[in-house]
Amino acid sequence: GYFYYRPSGGAPGSPPKIGDIRVGFSFVAEGRVTVMGLQVESAKDQTRDTFLPYRLVERGWCGLTQSQEKQALRAEAEKSLDELRTESRYNDRSCLFCCACDLVSGAFASFATPQILHLWDGSIGARDCIETISERSRRFTWLIRLAGWLVMFAGFFCFFKPLIGLVGEIPGVGPSLAKLGCWLIWFLCGVSTLGVSGLVVAIAYLAYHPCIALGFAGLVSLGCAFLLFVPEFLRF
Repeated sequence: GYFYYRPSGGAPGSPPKIGDIRVGFSFVAEGRVTVMGLQVESAKDQTRDTFLPYRLVERGWCGLTQSQEKQALRAEAEKSLDELRTESRYNDRSCLFCCACDLVSGAFASFATPQILHLWDGSIGARDCIETISERSRRFTWLIRLAGWLVMFAGFFCFFKPLIGLVGEIPGVGPSLAKLGCWLIWFLCGVSTLGVSGLVVAIAYLAYHPCIALGFAGLVSLGCAFLLFVPEFLRF
């Protein structure tokens, strides 16, 4: 539960009001645990060493010495979420197209910070810890992808829906496509979503996993080639 301090002098047990101070405590029970994070020495005003989040740091072309790497890792680990969100934003405010990227980058820096700081009950090996973290990361990645695909599908649906009346005017295949009605809209939305999302994934993987990027690019190319042959098939 929480402890409340009411400067206004409310009666004990009364509902909290604006201006009240709420305090909560959390602790780790005594026992054997496994921690994976950045182990650092205690600060000047503390008596025990502690753990901080392990976050990525820039190492430059020539890398960092061991002492420089320790200082950089600790400085990055001690940053607050507000500082991380501020640093993740784009500095060029003249480009209006960066607004969406700015919002997404700031949201991920606050709510899905890329860091390692995990705790398990009992004694667990390092390999098992890494596998657990990787599995959680994969699940979260696919949830984000599915949410993005749903939003993209809804956007394409809003774009293609008003154009259903113009489909019948297409020479040759127009009358055949007009008979499909809403099924045509769903098909166009699905194909467009898969194509654009596949292209985005390919670009994202290009720097780190070129083979996966080429695979997604190949699938998108096959999908585009299939769409080019659909009118010929319907005309036949």
